[in-house]
Amino acid sequence: MPLSKTQYQSYFKKGFRPNQYYLDFEQASLQPEIHPHGGYIPLNWQRTKRIRAHFKPELQWKQCIESCTASKFVLILSEFWCGDASQIVPVITQLLDLNKLIEVRLLFRDENPELIDAHLTHSARAIPKCIVLNSNFEFEWEWGPRPSQAQLLVKELKSNPSTAQNYADRLHKWYAQNRQQDIQQEFCSLWKCC
Repeated sequence: MPLSKTQYQSYFKKGFRPNQYYLDFEQASLQPEIHPHGGYIPLNWQRTKRIRAHFKPELQWKQCIESCTASKFVLILSEFWCGDASQIVPVITQLLDLNKLIEVRLLFRDENPELIDAHLTHSARAIPKCIVLNSNFEFEWEWGPRPSQAQLLVKELKSNPSTAQNYADRLHKWYAQNRQQDIQQEFCSLWKCC
């Protein structure tokens, strides 16, 4: 159940701008041992860094985001150790950076339990989670934690004991082959301006 606009505004004020998030991510990759689940952070930083360097939005989705004329606030719940976030967050932040009417802040899931609990995915605190608010900080819609095809793949792999342990390898292979197509299509098609 969505929170009040006052609560969303408070979370927005304490969130990180994308550039700060990426600076902190890079620093965390240099000292992973001091972070929870730190063993995942260096590889996730490499994934994020690669996407930030090479990702180019498809024209139709670029135009979709650029054509939005209403101010929006977007909260993204993430964690540096999350493999899905390493693949998705750089795509979303780059897309939203195309429109100066859209402001983005990132928050850590584990430091904000009330916020993630208002936006569960099938009773799970799955991330990344993108929460889109209007200009009054009222909830409009959310997306995440991953594209539907990736979600189906994870469900299939986790249901099979022979693939459950190493599902992440197959998932990241899917992300590499998909080249951010499904992320763009699913996220951008939810914008009312499309």
